[in-house]
Parts: sequence; C-alpha cells; structure tokens
Amino acid sequence: MATVTYPVAQAQAQFPKLAKTKSVVTVTNRGAVACFIVSKEFMAAALETQEILADPKAMRALKEYEARRTKFGSLDAIPD
Repeated sequence: MATVTYPVAQAQAQFPKLAKTKSVVTVTNRGAVACFIVSKEFMAAALETQEILADPKAMRALKEYEARRTKFGSLDAIPD
C-alpha cells in the first residue's frame, strides 16, 4: 500500500480528497508525525486483525496451522 506524507496545513486544505484515497496518508506537524488518514476498508481490516490477535483460541489455532498440526477433513463429515 502506498504511503504519502503531507504537512498539517496542506492536509487540511486537501482533506476532502485525502479522505477518499486508498493510500495511507501521514500527516506531520513541524516534521513530526501527528496522525494518519486511512480508508474505511484499511481500518476495518486492522481492527479485525487486532481482534484475532487478542483471541487466545484463534492464536492457538493459527500456531497449530503454522506448525502443520492442523487436520482438515471433508465438508461432508460435518453433521447437519
């Protein structure tokens, strides 16, 4: 994903355009990072990832999968 950087004054002047971008926009104040502008989709994905990382059962399952200890079966084996 592309990242672009704008000083605060320039970001304020271009906010309607920046709010529609799919890029991550870094806004700086006197050369220091002040905030980021991200798309709704980017934020939703970040929050979903954070939720999964905070779920101990999900993390155990992920570790099992990465260790190749996960067993997969047929969908037909799942009872109705």
